[in-house]
Amino acid sequence: MGNTVPCETVPCETCGKPTRYTGTKRCDNCWEVRRLPDYIKAAGGQDFVRKLLPKLDDWADGHPDAWDYDKVLRDNEVTVDWCDQLTSDGVTYTPAPPDLCGWGFYWKHGAVHIGPCSEKVARQAAAL
Repeated sequence: MGNTVPCETVPCETCGKPTRYTGTKRCDNCWEVRRLPDYIKAAGGQDFVRKLLPKLDDWADGHPDAWDYDKVLRDNEVTVDWCDQLTSDGVTYTPAPPDLCGWGFYWKHGAVHIGPCSEKVARQAAAL
């Protein structure tokens, strides 16, 4: 046979996997996803895609919170914590019991105040 020339690859601009498609800079899978809007309009397409997605707060079947919220928080190094609450005099801050306080979360991109709610709701909101 003769000399072979190695194929040039570039990272896919969507998923990062090497692809030989240096013009589009997308691998086969990521290139095909652009057709998803048409696919889900086809009979059965939307149902198929829904089966691939994780359940989100499926309260109807009695199994809420199908996502592992704690894993999402751990994997993204998110800290959820209760915040001090302004007292009724409007001047001083005091630590409030967790069930009576506002909640917030922070991670490498900053912090978000959620507001008064339960710790469970705060953790779910932070994970989402």
